[in-house]
Amino acid sequence: MKLRRSFRLRDKGGEISLAYKIDNFNEEDIWTYSDEHEVNVNDFEETEQIINHLGLKELVRIENEKHIFKTSEYEIVFEDAKDLGYFLEVGKLKQVEDGEEKMAKEQIREFMANLDIEFGDELHAGKPELMLRKKGFKN
Repeated sequence: MKLRRSFRLRDKGGEISLAYKIDNFNEEDIWTYSDEHEVNVNDFEETEQIINHLGLKELVRIENEKHIFKTSEYEIVFEDAKDLGYFLEVGKLKQVEDGEEKMAKEQIREFMANLDIEFGDELHAGKPELMLRKKGFKN
């Protein structure tokens, strides 16, 4: 299953947010970046009820523990996602302008290489998609 859009309700240490995420793919149908629209909300349970009344159903739940570090330009996230494993994510803190995504990815790769950390190939999939694959969902 390849997710192209997702809607998320998140409780991140008491900071509750709603997000709508649109994944963008290149000509070979490989994920390249995501557009994410996020807003903070005050009450997880009430927001969950609103979502349920709209008829939306939970597709997947990701339970994780994150350790977040920041530089002046990047956010580095070490994550332990239950039933999926460990992940390292690096993202730009400033919004990347349209058409600049490829250059931003190269800058991120260069930053990671300078950290002297060995890492594998990019997964080109988010954790919700990986969890759905693990559960046997197909396209």
